[in-house]
Amino acid sequence: NAPPASLAASPGPVQALVDATYSGFFKIAPMLAGAQADGANALARNEQFLNMTSGRVLNTVRIPLPALAGGGAALIQVHGSVRVTSEADLVDVTFERCDFSRDGADGRLSVPLPRPKGSLRTTYCDDLMRISRGGRGGVFRLIR
Repeated sequence: NAPPASLAASPGPVQALVDATYSGFFKIAPMLAGAQADGANALARNEQFLNMTSGRVLNTVRIPLPALAGGGAALIQVHGSVRVTSEADLVDVTFERCDFSRDGADGRLSVPLPRPKGSLRTTYCDDLMRISRGGRGGVFRLIR
């Protein structure tokens, strides 16, 4: 399976807009672009679940809310599909929907996405940790 032509070709206007938005998030709100600080000072928590059997990916960002806002956390979840490429350590990701909700609250705001594309290359993986590099250069260290 070769990567989709949309990943290899120059990006169309929608993908270019998504790339610019991602870049802006990374500069002004890094937790929304997948960045996370280590240790007790980390405000947002990021989680990523890849299910290669079902071909699904779920990225979740939990952002603590101040006590004045009632405490708890805001949740941002991005759902998508994932596909193994011809390179065993590389997967292509298509993001399909973004959900906004409050931890423990009923209801959510669900926003369809214009199917932006990404990729993830795993450079190290054992029973406790996976290290991957995203298609935009971000490094992700995921610990079980």
